[in-house]
Amino acid sequence: MLVALSCIGAWAAEKSEAVLQTKVEPDWGTLTSGYLVEQAGVELIVPPSGEPVSLVATTGSVPAPVVRALAQWRFSEYQKGGRNPAYLISLKVPVRRKLDPELEQSQSPTWHPPAELDDAIKLGGNLDAGKAAQILSNLPTGEAFGNFRTSLLVYYAKKGAKEPENARKARRELIIWLIRTFPQDSILASPYAIVNASGEPLADSEGATLVKKEWLAALKQYPKDEAVVEGAVSFLRVADPSAALRIAADRTDWSARSNWLGSLYAFAGLGVNALAPDSGEPLATESPTLSPGGLAASFRSAMLESTDLKLILSGVATTAALANNLAARSALPEGYTEYCNALMKHTRELYPHTSLDCAPSLPGTAPIPVRTPRIGGDVAEAGLVKRVQPVYPKEAKRRHLQGTVEFIALIGADGRIHQLDVVRAPFVFFEESYNAVLQWEYRPFLWHGKPVPVITAIRVTYTRE
Repeated sequence: MLVALSCIGAWAAEKSEAVLQTKVEPDWGTLTSGYLVEQAGVELIVPPSGEPVSLVATTGSVPAPVVRALAQWRFSEYQKGGRNPAYLISLKVPVRRKLDPELEQSQSPTWHPPAELDDAIKLGGNLDAGKAAQILSNLPTGEAFGNFRTSLLVYYAKKGAKEPENARKARRELIIWLIRTFPQDSILASPYAIVNASGEPLADSEGATLVKKEWLAALKQYPKDEAVVEGAVSFLRVADPSAALRIAADRTDWSARSNWLGSLYAFAGLGVNALAPDSGEPLATESPTLSPGGLAASFRSAMLESTDLKLILSGVATTAALANNLAARSALPEGYTEYCNALMKHTRELYPHTSLDCAPSLPGTAPIPVRTPRIGGDVAEAGLVKRVQPVYPKEAKRRHLQGTVEFIALIGADGRIHQLDVVRAPFVFFEESYNAVLQWEYRPFLWHGKPVPVITAIRVTYTRE
């Protein structure tokens, strides 16, 4: 089994309809109320013995009770020859999340730059006009190589206002190329890939129409690809909210459907029609007043009538962030206070203990981040003040096994880990690494001088002794 564990991540394991013989349900302990249920995509590596050896989360992340339960599942034994004597079992598993302020806030859908884009995003922020032009004229045939199109989108979002005509043309062509070539590219779900029809220096009405057309075509080609759906809805919730609603409403098996519907209702309900392409913050609304009729009013009504708690929490968190940013620009529509009061009344009917509030902050106070900030692992590492070293499991040491456990951690405003989920884990290393990392502590991370919760990736690597 040494080869199996040390090669996880490089395997080309085959998918299988293997027979499940033993199914163990998660032990949720005292978590019997006050929680949300989410669906997480999981892949298990199962060797001929039928005993899973590793887990990878394909959508979302997996809490510890689910990891422990899946490690005890057993599939039918089988005989399989060849180079890769293992099956890849794909599952959708329900997970419980205890409701707390951080979880409520995090229901608003977020775009977090994946680690593989860190260098490209940093490069984009450091480019000047000459270097950007050079890269643009020598783009590789594939985006993955260097992610230079990502760098250019970042550059134009941050510095394109100095030469808006060139920036509009370049952004339009880059985004359309990416949608046609690789619509799953995570940069396409980011503010960097937003094209406003109006409301800011890089606004491009014709480009917005063309990009919308490309997204609708991509959805026809990849109707069930969640990365494509997220990219399309992210763009259309401002460009064409009605189209975004049709897309989300039709995909009842979309794992993040409720989160995105809440965000869509928030954006469209306030009539937000322009976003800053570098930050995603709202720049303008269609009307200075929340009219009792029209499209925006229909979205507000849908929010006030929904009984989907996840949708409501997402909608309130998004609405609060939008309102704070609009208020800071003196662009909050008239009538917002009445709508906010009605929204909070409805929210408390569904969840009386909510910590959310859509009332805008007082002038001079720090704005609420539009999303729970995600920080890089190196940034989090620099703020680590207490590290408990994970123990090398005796069984793994005896068998000279090695591997890496990858976590996603929600670090609270107090610097402690409030939630620790698994992205990837050989089961033999999970328990020791989880117990150790859960005790780590960090210096509080600041947003405008105020401690805020953040999300980060943590990796624990065991090398063969």
